Amino acid sequence: KKDGLDARGAVVALEAQIGALEKELGKVMHDLRTEKKHTLVQERTIRQYKDEKGSTLEHAKMLRLQKEVEELTGKLNTKSEMEVRAQNQIRELTGALATAKRDLSSRRNPSQEPDAVSAREAARESLQAALSDLQRAHGECLRLRELAEKHLASSKAAQAEADAAKARAGALSTEIKNLRSSSGEQVARLQAELDAAVNRTFEVQERCVEMQRRLKSLRRGAIDTERERANLQRELVVAAEPVKAQETRALTHEVSVLRGQHRDALLLLTKYEHVIRVLSERLGLATDVSGLPTSLKSLLPESPRAKKAAAAAAAGSREAGEHEDPAYTAHEPSVDVDGHLLLEDPPYGAIFSASKALVHTIDDSTGSFWLLPDASEGSFVVDLGARRTVTGFRLKNTRNNGWKNRGTREFAVSVTSLDPEIESPDWEEVLRESLPCAWAHADTIPSLVKDITPVRARYIKFTALGWFGMGAGLNFFQVRAQAAGADAT
Repeated sequence: KKDGLDARGAVVALEAQIGALEKELGKVMHDLRTEKKHTLVQERTIRQYKDEKGSTLEHAKMLRLQKEVEELTGKLNTKSEMEVRAQNQIRELTGALATAKRDLSSRRNPSQEPDAVSAREAARESLQAALSDLQRAHGECLRLRELAEKHLASSKAAQAEADAAKARAGALSTEIKNLRSSSGEQVARLQAELDAAVNRTFEVQERCVEMQRRLKSLRRGAIDTERERANLQRELVVAAEPVKAQETRALTHEVSVLRGQHRDALLLLTKYEHVIRVLSERLGLATDVSGLPTSLKSLLPESPRAKKAAAAAAAGSREAGEHEDPAYTAHEPSVDVDGHLLLEDPPYGAIFSASKALVHTIDDSTGSFWLLPDASEGSFVVDLGARRTVTGFRLKNTRNNGWKNRGTREFAVSVTSLDPEIESPDWEEVLRESLPCAWAHADTIPSLVKDITPVRARYIKFTALGWFGMGAGLNFFQVRAQAAGADAT
């Protein structure tokens, strides 16, 4: 009887445990259904992101969410398997409980008294096995419940991330729409500016055409005016009296003859003076400022040029407070002598005259140097104003400002004491060298000093024989001569 009571109590406890296990199993199944709903929501979100063409970042987040959904699906499948195992265990426990009840009812039957002990033992063993299975099923349900809570939390976090990604995708789409609208407005504004510029270009072209038309009319007017001037001049020449025309031709011929005689006389006088100076230097005779010996001064008439040079030398000596020393002194220092342009070959343009090369400038800006026409030689003549003892020259090449396409390569310098405008002198070459290319200099171009054997002369001719690039040119040219006051003759 005591055993029967114990068995009945065990059956009641087993029924209570089975009821609790069924409640927990129902709760786990509810959690599983909730997780399935969240999984379906995430799958719909992923399909929506697939339909919407988002950025690369949103696509990466979609792939991560899809991976998490796959993991959750695998865990749900695992939970479903565990749920099936728990239901099977509950069925086994229910069967064991039914068996125990039958054993209990059979114990109450007196006809089955001999087998009561064996039945009790079997019932006890089955109850113990059912209890152990029930405890194992309870532990499994607890573990499944924890897993369900974890997956529910992860599903909520994934849902929050999905919502944030969706919000970011909406913001990006709004920003893209704004950018498209702003870009459309900017394109329209640029198109309007382009149309305005094209209209202004057409107006400028029309003005240019009008100016060209006016220029052509002005040129035609100038040609007509020049033609009228020539006709008037011819009419004046034709209308002049024949006697006046004859007298004019006679006077012109007489002037040309006198000029020739004067040129011949000056040339002959210069040659005689040169011979006398050479002989005086060889004989060691004392000379005056003009270089003529003092013992022969009374025999030869003093030329106007000598008078002018002597007066200039005396005035210079008085102003400087120096004594007159007509003898040549090679130890006297050299100074830069300024001259003026006397003659020049046609330059590249009016602003590139040789007079520009006689003025020193720091830079090589346009209008500060001398240029010759393309691929041609040329020269210019400098007048020192009086005969000087020339000792060298200061030169600076050009590069044609920033174009760097011109410059002098080979050059020659010649001197003479005869006026090239009146006579045809024999130029004495005193220097023939080459200048370095100035294209490599970014800022200032260095000046070069070329010394020569001292020579007395008044007129200096610079000749460009070779060139760099398209043609020859020069930035600066200056003569160096003795600094003594007696040197200026």
